[in-house]
Amino acid sequence: MTPDSDHIQNTTPPEVVADFATVSSSLPRSLHGSILELAAEIASISTDAAAAFIKTCPFAFGRVGGPGITSWARAGLDILDKSEPGGIAYFRLEMGRSVQLLDALSPGVSLDSIRPLLETYCLALSGRRTTIISPRESAGASPADCTMYLASFVSRYTTKPDNFAWYKVAATHQIAHVEFASHHIEAGGVAELGQELGISPRSPIRHNDRPGLAAFLERFESPRLALDIFTMVEDARIDGLIKRHYRGIASAVGRTQDEALEARPPLSPSRHRDALLEILARLSLGRPGRWPVPASLLPRLHLAARIMNEVLAEGGYTASDSAAATMRLYRLFGGLPTGDVPAGPWDTFDTGQIPPEILNLSLEDVTRMLKDLPGGIDTSPHDSPATVAYRGTHQPEATPETPTANSGTENAEGPSDSAEQPADGASEEDDKTSILTVAFEGETRTEDAQVFGAATANLEETAMASGRKEVIPADTDEEGALEKDGPLSFLYDEWDYRSGDYRLDWCRVRQVPLDEGSPDFFEEVLEEHEQLAKRLGRRFEELNPENSHKVKRLPDGEDYDLDAVVDAVIARKAGSSIDPRVYWRRNKAEREVSVAFLLDMSSSTVEYINRIQGVPLQMVSVTEHRDYSDWLKANPDTRIRPMEFKRIIDLEKESTVLLIRALEMVGDSYAIYGFSGHGRTNVEFYPIKDFGEPLSDRVKGRIDTITPMQGTRMGPAIRHTVSRLKLCNTKSRILFLISDGRPEDHGYGKHGLQRDYAAQDTRMALLEAKRSGITPFCLTVDRAGHDYLGAICEDMSYEVVCDIESLPLCLPTLYSKLTA
Repeated sequence: MTPDSDHIQNTTPPEVVADFATVSSSLPRSLHGSILELAAEIASISTDAAAAFIKTCPFAFGRVGGPGITSWARAGLDILDKSEPGGIAYFRLEMGRSVQLLDALSPGVSLDSIRPLLETYCLALSGRRTTIISPRESAGASPADCTMYLASFVSRYTTKPDNFAWYKVAATHQIAHVEFASHHIEAGGVAELGQELGISPRSPIRHNDRPGLAAFLERFESPRLALDIFTMVEDARIDGLIKRHYRGIASAVGRTQDEALEARPPLSPSRHRDALLEILARLSLGRPGRWPVPASLLPRLHLAARIMNEVLAEGGYTASDSAAATMRLYRLFGGLPTGDVPAGPWDTFDTGQIPPEILNLSLEDVTRMLKDLPGGIDTSPHDSPATVAYRGTHQPEATPETPTANSGTENAEGPSDSAEQPADGASEEDDKTSILTVAFEGETRTEDAQVFGAATANLEETAMASGRKEVIPADTDEEGALEKDGPLSFLYDEWDYRSGDYRLDWCRVRQVPLDEGSPDFFEEVLEEHEQLAKRLGRRFEELNPENSHKVKRLPDGEDYDLDAVVDAVIARKAGSSIDPRVYWRRNKAEREVSVAFLLDMSSSTVEYINRIQGVPLQMVSVTEHRDYSDWLKANPDTRIRPMEFKRIIDLEKESTVLLIRALEMVGDSYAIYGFSGHGRTNVEFYPIKDFGEPLSDRVKGRIDTITPMQGTRMGPAIRHTVSRLKLCNTKSRILFLISDGRPEDHGYGKHGLQRDYAAQDTRMALLEAKRSGITPFCLTVDRAGHDYLGAICEDMSYEVVCDIESLPLCLPTLYSKLTA
């Protein structure tokens, strides 16, 4: 430490100095003084903000370097001067502005900033919707044809365009595996070659007639070795096809291949098998090279180059041809010495100096030479060659003919752990074995559910990509970004009006299935409200295009207009001219409406209306009514409560039943969801009826089990509902929020329940819906709703139902007005 640094350290709060001591080894000594100086300046305003700054420095330095840290910290100080909570969140990287500034100052490129562009690019190449996620994210957020894994952050080069080009090459390579059918291998086409080469499995093949990689690997004594070889051959085939079919990116692919070859680990194997595998990995890149190798391997390497050149030169091979090349290369490993590689003699393998007599061999001649090699493959564990970063990691897939129960569905499990292997090293033996086991059992997703992918970053990039959440742990409910904890877990930002920015990944929504009760409740509600149901039915029939008025006396149409036909017959008998317009048709007005109803299932909906006491608008706790327990004991199986005992949730349920009946008449696409939860870490979302799901006894049973739960964190529930509505391809999309009061939940803001914070986040969530082309509408049964809904909704529509008992009639009436 310099004297100035010592002075800064002495004037900085001890707890901040202690925090710096834990991270100082991750930062250059030349930066220690300037970082402590910044920390002291920040600490003069907020010690918590200074501690957050210190903890984030290693991550920020990895992104932007020393000068960038100063610029980033100065921007944070400006925010801290205006709002301490906003400044603390900024230095914790919880605010979008903070992360965006780091991205702007860094030459690297984050996946979040280019994800939509790359997904559109992959759609243009393959015609298939592609979801791109990082290895640490969970798949299943939204349905797609393919799932691709790319690094969260790439900073291989000194400019953003070059780093983006690397992303583009990686995405192109992975989507090309789908476009060029890497997993479609015809078993019959390789069976004969396998018999000729003496490649036979130790046990009977269970899927001999199934076209796919898993079935192909069953043929080998060492499936893992075969998988390593096939991966290299197929990657080489795909690169060749990319250069021929996508010429605009060919030069970038070539440059990336050159860099990948330079980045290969030194060739110092302990076994002949490892040396042969590493040379195959280098040959698959299709670039020239000269490497020292054990002299005993040289003849086999010449044959390997001849086989690989066939794939590289043609570039039009199918995956079945790659499988045949894999069999020939696999045969090269027969009879290899199993001991350590001797110190000598060694020779030089030069890809430009392959003997002509080898290069000119036909594949039939190569096969005959391979048959003369000694048999016996070493099946002991081996280290797979280091992964080529832009290619990712190959994973066997089930074929379309053998889908799993979860394949292609929204509830499918997330990616396997193998998707998170480091890109520049071999996977663990257990990981690779589990991949093969799953492939053989046919329990992976369908062909397009997952692309060759996962490890597309080196170790340094992986550490940087995950640094935000490792440097800033989310140990408490008060701070820190969250992570998904399952395939039905979703993360959403939350708006912090104090700092005018979003808290990133701040709320976790868990999709929770409701228990299924009895469908009898549905029918009992209709029976109790028979007259109201008929009245609503007539109103909704007016919205139905099928029941719209007929256009009569037309020259053509759906059917004869009987009045016009009678007039025509009379005119004919009278000898008058006949009007040919004797048809009718319905008007062509069509309703293209999708609506999602979001029901508040918070604990406050347990309150009910005490009509016996003559105060129908007064909310009284159920436990305060002396006769309620007596009535409940006398009517234990009654699902429909007398009005004096009905809770708010009961009226919501009855309104839902009446609305569903009316919606089934009009034919609109609709979904019904409920929400509740406790704190930002557990916002529960209950699908009662999803879009496209038919009205069934199961749906009716879920309505029966709707019950008061916990808190009312509206923002995340609204955002999750919006994500579902965005998938609907209708002209009108409506979000109908039904609540009994203002948003309130555990842990809103730093000091607990902060109504302004909750209301402003809800307002922003509704604005986000509106900007997405979705019409939000809020309805509350809280008589004080005007006090806060005006601020939440601003120019958006809302309704306050003062007479809560009118909710069953009001809800369908409002819907008909919104969609007319």
